Amino acid sequence: MTIMIIPLQAIPSQSVSYTLNGIAYTADIESLRGNLYISVWQGGAYVLRNRALRSYAPVGFGLQLADTAGTDDPEYAGLGSRWILLGLEE
Repeated sequence: MTIMIIPLQAIPSQSVSYTLNGIAYTADIESLRGNLYISVWQGGAYVLRNRALRSYAPVGFGLQLADTAGTDDPEYAGLGSRWILLGLEE
């Protein structure tokens, strides 16, 4: 298994494109009411929609968010530094 870091920015709403296991995806991350949510697109269609991002909870489709300073749930200001989005490839 290979672990890759999917680069995020410390902003409340963003889209990032990445490839896992040879499949191209786009992830949209949004901050709503103090929580972060992720939606994932593949081939122009949702494969995951509005899943809450929680530290160390599997998101689905090979994604997991890691807290480098503990086990707190993420805040957008720490995305890309404290909270890292991981892609797990087989």
